[in-house]
Amino acid sequence: DSSGEDADEDDGSSNAQSDPAVIRVTLDGAGPLGLQFARDSKPPLALTNIAPGSIASKRPELQAGMILETVASEPLAGLTFDAVLDLLRHAPRPVKLVGT
Repeated sequence: DSSGEDADEDDGSSNAQSDPAVIRVTLDGAGPLGLQFARDSKPPLALTNIAPGSIASKRPELQAGMILETVASEPLAGLTFDAVLDLLRHAPRPVKLVGT
């Protein structure tokens, strides 16, 4: 019976892996956040790079490929690339980001 339970646990973990994990990060400090995105991506934006030495580089949970969904509790769906960058640049610090 215990081997059957292990199989069920394995099935559950593979299902969990297919659903992207929600990542919540708060960035604070002076200077550029260091988040870089491809202009040709459509919101929600995929993070393409994190600048070395930036505020974001100190948060290991931020990785290239993360899809940014909200900035300072503002959903990004429907916003243009420039509007999202403007929101990131002008959001008061600390700024909360949510992505997958």
